[in-house]
Amino acid sequence: MKAYYQNRIEKLCATINQNEGWIIEHPQDIFYLTGFALSKGTLLVAAKRAVLLVDGRYQSAAKAMCSIDSAPLEEETFERLFSSGQFKNIVTWFVDGSQTSLIAMEAWEKRVDILHKKRKNEPKKLLGVKKNPVLNVRAVKDDLEIEALKASAELLMQGYKHLVSILQEGITEKEAALEFEIFCKKQGAEALSFDPIIAFGEKGAYPHYHPQDKRLKKGDAVLLDLGVMKQGYASDMTRCFCFDGEYSARMQLFFDVTKKAKEAALSLVRAGVSIAKLEQSARSVMKEHSLEALFTHSLGHGVGLDVHEMPVVNRLNTEVLKENMVITIEPGLYQPSVGGIRLEDTIVVTKEGYVNFFETLSL
Repeated sequence: MKAYYQNRIEKLCATINQNEGWIIEHPQDIFYLTGFALSKGTLLVAAKRAVLLVDGRYQSAAKAMCSIDSAPLEEETFERLFSSGQFKNIVTWFVDGSQTSLIAMEAWEKRVDILHKKRKNEPKKLLGVKKNPVLNVRAVKDDLEIEALKASAELLMQGYKHLVSILQEGITEKEAALEFEIFCKKQGAEALSFDPIIAFGEKGAYPHYHPQDKRLKKGDAVLLDLGVMKQGYASDMTRCFCFDGEYSARMQLFFDVTKKAKEAALSLVRAGVSIAKLEQSARSVMKEHSLEALFTHSLGHGVGLDVHEMPVVNRLNTEVLKENMVITIEPGLYQPSVGGIRLEDTIVVTKEGYVNFFETLSL
């Protein structure tokens, strides 16, 4: 198991310049790189070294479980590490501005300034802000992660089937959401990966809808956007159908076009393909039916330890798909007072195409 985490550390180190270092404090990133779950800690990473700093609660466990060195989370430790070994030659230490509070930034600036005053004969350390490189490393999953993602998807499938089985006239969206959560947790889910979106009738027109007291009626459109956490990893899918009846002509058009748009995007998926082309292909299908304006969000996103990760799957992303990226494909059409359709699958990118975690679901 330690080999997986050591490999992730090495991938991150390979992205770092020789005279630069990274200060990583987000617990999810630390867990990804070390396999060690904590509420507070600091991971110092340079091109050839990584050290995890933890407080007294975690020191014994960190030494036993981590594949990298660990040390006490104390001011003296920072001073010693910043001025010794491979860390001594680092000119700029970076933090992720999107994950670091202003107070934390000020604390790091003060720490670096104090160090410079104490050691005037050494090159001055600088503090910089960059986009977190861990996010790009996390975008490509290893075998351990893919197995966890599959397990999460399998549990979600069970929850989805249970939810469909208990839908009946008169049940409210809130009641259905609660039934789904209870069932999934009884089956081993650690949590839901997001608050379930369960929308009846015209309420499906709101992409990020929250379940209300609306009761299910015969002939209602049903939109179910669901996810769970299993083995620390998220799952995510959306299905739509008409409850005990048939869609209106407008809603049937939405369903058919959304399905074709999803199929168009999926047909392009394979390693090396521009991410932007996926959304462009889905939008082209919608444009043919004069419906593109009703598609109001990105085509998808990465899934992993967080339900929304890199890469962002939209027409502005000029990056290419890489083997073992796990992404969602979720086109949707929404019209207030009418309703909405969103069809979402989570897939893992392969050299020649993809594997769909939810391909056995009929709805």
